[in-house]
Amino acid sequence: MEAILVLVSMDEEYDSGTAVITGYTQNELAGIEGDKVDFVIVLDRETTLNKADDRAFLFNEDFIVDRSGSHHYQFPIGTSKDRSYLVWKEEIGAPMEFEFVGEEEKGGITVYNFKGSFEEEEVVTD
Repeated sequence: MEAILVLVSMDEEYDSGTAVITGYTQNELAGIEGDKVDFVIVLDRETTLNKADDRAFLFNEDFIVDRSGSHHYQFPIGTSKDRSYLVWKEEIGAPMEFEFVGEEEKGGITVYNFKGSFEEEEVVTD
């Protein structure tokens, strides 16, 4: 399976404490493209945590999502392998805990690998 993730900064929506990012995801499996899923995320610029905001949506502007208190697409500067992080998962419409599982070198940089999983959760659809 191949996954496409496109993120675009909405600079005109920024203020001193808030970043607004629009984007979409799309999966392809065995040459078959899945539906494109549009979204907007609103982040605290200092902590990189999602903020509750009426601009944050999934699928379309009518499906407002409160992702507050969880991370989304990036962990904060100073990410620690000694703690877990809540990460928003669009698939289930909720945050889930990700834990450190190891580290590796990529292009001369030490990268921390985190893992999270869920079972028997209802999938969010538009």
